[in-house]
Amino acid sequence: MKKIIIIFALIFAVNIPFLYAQYGDYYDGKNSYSYGDMPSPKKSSRKKYENKNHYIGISPSIYIPTGKNAYIKDYTGVGGGVDLRYKYNLHKVFALAGTFRYNYAGGSNFDGNNKVDTKHHLIDMQILAVLQYDDVKATKGFIPYISAGLDIAVNVIDSETTAYRKDADGATYPVYKIISKGNDSAANVGFVVGAGLRYAFSNNFTTGFGVDYTHVFTNHDYSGIRVFIDAGYRF
Repeated sequence: MKKIIIIFALIFAVNIPFLYAQYGDYYDGKNSYSYGDMPSPKKSSRKKYENKNHYIGISPSIYIPTGKNAYIKDYTGVGGGVDLRYKYNLHKVFALAGTFRYNYAGGSNFDGNNKVDTKHHLIDMQILAVLQYDDVKATKGFIPYISAGLDIAVNVIDSETTAYRKDADGATYPVYKIISKGNDSAANVGFVVGAGLRYAFSNNFTTGFGVDYTHVFTNHDYSGIRVFIDAGYRF
């Protein structure tokens, strides 16, 4: 019996090289492979998107002052403006934004004796908290948002006053003109609230529209509504 065991052991040892040659390093049941010839694992074809935390945009607008006494009453009450905005996404549902804005409105008022042409320049700096749904992993889609924050504004008024007199025939004619540049300049503090909807054409480019209201505590004459369109870039 011991001789039989020894014979089987010798036969197995002699055939190890042949078995290795037949089956190699790996045998899948049909074919044998060596590890060096095995294909490397395929990489996932799914495209990965990096987080797009930053947004910069520009927004031309129509500006409608809502103050008590200034150009909403005496002048045209409508102007225009533009703002530049930077937004940092802390999360797809929350962001912080900073805005630099310029608005203009003006017009004329004539009381029968004096005509006043006035230009109101309003420059704002704003710090905003933004609630949004900005899923940067989606290449396309809508981005709704609402925002609120602090507004610090400087208003500058340029005016041109022309005095008129009537002659004996009742005709009105100008007699003198006063031009004032930078008159009544002042700093103002208030708050701003807004809402809008953007659409992402790709993972980077967006466009949209919105509306916001700025309330100025120190001079309510410069409170106003803006209706705007915007275009921006996420990176």
